[in-house]
Amino acid sequence: PARSLDLPIALSILGMLSLLVVAAIVDVLSSSATQQAPWMNPSDPVDVRVEKLLDAMTVHEMQSQTIHLTGGAMADVQKLYGLTSLGAYPSMSNGTVQVLEEQNAVQAYFLNTSRLSIPVTFHAETLHSGGASATIFPMPVGQGSTWDTELVHAVAAANARQARAGGVDRGFSPEINVCTDPRFGRTEENFGEDPALVAAMGVAAVTGLHGGNVEGPSSYLNRTIAIVSEAKHAAAYGFGGKDGAAADLSPRTLHDVYLRPWKAYMEAGGRGAMLSHNSINDVPAHANTELMGMLRNWSVGDGGIFLASDMCDVGLLAHPWSTNQGFGVAADMEGACVLSMTAGMDQELCNPTDGRGQAFPLAAAAVTAGMLSADVLRRAAGNVLRSKFAAGLFDHPFTDATPAAIAVLDNPTDRALARQVAAEGAVLLQNLPHPNGAGKSTLPLSLTSGMTVAIIGPVADDVHAAVGGYTNHGATIITVLGAAATELPAGVKVIHVAGAAVTGNSTAGFAAAIAAAKSADVVIAVVGDSGDIGWAMPTCGEDDDRTVLDLPGVQPELLAAVAAAVPTTPIVAVLIHGRPVTFVRQDLLPKLSAVLATWRPGEDGGPAIWQLLLGKLSPSGRLGQAWPRSAGYVHSQASPWFHKRQGDFDEEPYRGGTSQQPSTQQAYPWGPLFPFQFGLSYTSFAAALKQPSGSTTVSATAVIDVSVAIANKGAVPGKAVVGVYYRKPLSAFVRWHRMLATFGKTASLAPNETAELKLELNVARMLASYNPLHRVPTVEPGLYVVDVVVDVDPTAAHDPFEVSGTFNVTIA
Repeated sequence: PARSLDLPIALSILGMLSLLVVAAIVDVLSSSATQQAPWMNPSDPVDVRVEKLLDAMTVHEMQSQTIHLTGGAMADVQKLYGLTSLGAYPSMSNGTVQVLEEQNAVQAYFLNTSRLSIPVTFHAETLHSGGASATIFPMPVGQGSTWDTELVHAVAAANARQARAGGVDRGFSPEINVCTDPRFGRTEENFGEDPALVAAMGVAAVTGLHGGNVEGPSSYLNRTIAIVSEAKHAAAYGFGGKDGAAADLSPRTLHDVYLRPWKAYMEAGGRGAMLSHNSINDVPAHANTELMGMLRNWSVGDGGIFLASDMCDVGLLAHPWSTNQGFGVAADMEGACVLSMTAGMDQELCNPTDGRGQAFPLAAAAVTAGMLSADVLRRAAGNVLRSKFAAGLFDHPFTDATPAAIAVLDNPTDRALARQVAAEGAVLLQNLPHPNGAGKSTLPLSLTSGMTVAIIGPVADDVHAAVGGYTNHGATIITVLGAAATELPAGVKVIHVAGAAVTGNSTAGFAAAIAAAKSADVVIAVVGDSGDIGWAMPTCGEDDDRTVLDLPGVQPELLAAVAAAVPTTPIVAVLIHGRPVTFVRQDLLPKLSAVLATWRPGEDGGPAIWQLLLGKLSPSGRLGQAWPRSAGYVHSQASPWFHKRQGDFDEEPYRGGTSQQPSTQQAYPWGPLFPFQFGLSYTSFAAALKQPSGSTTVSATAVIDVSVAIANKGAVPGKAVVGVYYRKPLSAFVRWHRMLATFGKTASLAPNETAELKLELNVARMLASYNPLHRVPTVEPGLYVVDVVVDVDPTAAHDPFEVSGTFNVTIA
C-alpha cells in the first residue's frame, strides 16, 4: 500500500515533541490504504491473513519479525526498525494511564512508519502475575502444591486479564519444566517434579491464559481476556541441578519425564515455546531439529506455533563468542542464524548491545547469499505474525488507556484468589505435640489476649522473599509480620527480632532473638531464602544453584540456639522459600514443634499464613516434589524419576557421618525425608474406591471413569487430595515402581461429610510410555494395577503411599 512520503521528515521535525503528540500527527498522516490491504479483513481466517501479508513482504521485513528485543532506548529501536516494524518488545507499562498512552504512541509510530503497518508485540513475564501493578500470585512451586488445577487455571486467567489491561499481548508462561533436582535455583518457577502433575498444571495454565481457547495458534483469541502463551523452557532445563547444564538422558526418560508436559501443553492449544539454554544428548536446544519438530507435530493444527530463543542463546551456537563459553557448533554468527532458524527457531530474544551478539539480523543477508532458504525465513516470520493476528493486534493495536480499564489491576477478587492459593499451596510438614499441651498438637495455635508471640527470622518482613523471582512490581505486599496486626486476636503482643540475616555468619542478633523467645508464649520463626529481585539473589532463583539445601547463613544455628534456650516453648518454623529445605545442620528438625512450608506465597501470603497457623483454615497443600534428607540423596531413591525402578535394591541404607560426627557410619533410610504428595492436615480423611471395582479390560484409547468417596473424619473442615497411580507388574522393559496418572482435590468437607470425587484416566495420555525396544511411545498391552492414594506416611519403612483402593486394568 502507498505510504505518506513526507512522514519521516515530519517525524524528524517533531523529534523534540512528546510521543503522544507525534502519535496524534502520524495518525492523521497515515494512509487509509493499509486498512484496505488484503490481510486486513478480520473475517478471514488467521492463516489466510498471514499468507497474504507474507506475500507482500520483503526479506528484510520478514527478518524484522524474527527480532525480539529485550529493551533499549526507544529512539535507537525506532531508527533500526521504523521502516520494517519489529517482532516484539518488552511491555512499557507500569500500571498507569500515562505510560499506557506512551506505549500506544510507540505502537502508533511503528504502524505509521513501517511500510506495511505491522504492529509490535509487547511481552511481559506472566509466570505469577500479569505485569506491573498486577496481582502477585504465589510462585508456581506453591501453585503446584495446591494439587488443584482449577485454582491454577483461575490464576492464569487473572494474569491474562490483567496483562491485557496493561498493554501486554504475549506472556512468558507457563513454566512447564519437570524439576527433578532441587539444587536448581529456578525450582521455585516450576510446578513440581512429576510429569503428570506438571502436565496437568501446564494445561490448566495455558487454557487460562488463552481464555479457554484450545483451538491452537491459528484461532483468534478474545483480546480482552486472553494473551498468547510462550511456555518455558524446552526442554530438560535445570537437569543436574545446574542452570544450563547439559542433559544427558536416555530417550525413555527424556520422553516420559521431561517432554510429557510439553506434549500436553501443545495438545491443549499452546501457541509458543521458549527453548532452553542447555543441550540435550549433545545437541543444543536452539539447534535441535528433532526437539522443535516434536513440539510442532504435537501442536493443534498445522504446527503454526512460534519457537523463540532464550536470552541470546542463538549466539551461543557460534564458536567462540568468549574464551570459555559457547557450544561450538557454528563457525560464526551467520552460521548460527542459519543453523538455528533452519532447525525450527522463529524468533531471537536478544539486544544488539549484548556481548553474545544477535544472529537473526543476518537472516536476510543469508537468504541473499544462498545460505538460508527463503522458505525458512518465511516460515519463521509467518509463525510470529500468526500470533499477532490471533491476538488481535492488527485489528485492535492499541490498549484502552483509561482509569476504568486499568482498574482490573490487582482488583479485590484476584487479590482474594492470591490469598486462597497461598493458603492451599502451603504444606504442613511437621506438627508435634505442644511442649505443654498434654498431647495436643502445636498447631493450630490457641492465642488469647495477654499472650505474647515472638516473631524471629530474617524473612518475616521481607517482601522480596515473599514474592520471589520474575515478579512485576507495584502491588501491595503483606508479609507475615505485616499481617500480624490484623490477623492475631486482640490483645496479643508481638515482639519482632530478626536474629540473623539470610546470608553471612554473624550471630550478633542471636541474644536479642533468645530474649524475645524467653518472653513469649510461642515463637514463630520465619526463615528461608532470598528472593531474586533484580537478580540480586544470593540463595535462590535464576543462576543461584546450590550444593547444599539447608537453610542458608546461620539460620539453622539461630533456630538451634533459640530451641535450647526455651525447651518448653513451641517453635513454629514458617518457611518462605523457593526449593525444598533439608535440616542436616544442627540436627534441626526434632527441635522444631511445627514446620509449615509456604514457598513464595505472593502478595497476600502473610494473612494466608496466619489463617493456617490459627486454624481458620486447615492446611491442604501436598508436596509436588519429594524433599531429600540431604543434597546427597538427589537423583537417588528420594527422587522418583530416577529411582525406584523395578529391580532396584533398596534394602541397604545409605551410610555416612553427620556434619557433627563425620567419621561415624550411621545408617540413613533410603527414602525421602518428606515424600511426594505428603502433607499434614488438622483433620483426617477416609477414602473408598467406588468405580471401577475389580478388573476391567479396555482399549488403548479408552477413558476410564474413576470415582472415590472421601469422608472427613475429623472435627474441622478440610480438603483432601487424591492421587491415582499405576504400576505394571510385567513389562517388556524396566519401569518405575509407581507413576502418577491423574489426581484431584475435593471441595472443603465439613466434619463427617462425605463427597464423591470423580476423575478420568485417559489411557492413551496417562499410561503411554516410551518403549526403548521399539523407540516409540506406546501403550503396552497387558495388566496394569491402579492404586488410589490419599495419605502418605514419611515414616514408612519402604512404601510411603497408603493405598485406599486398587483396581486392575487390562489393555487389550
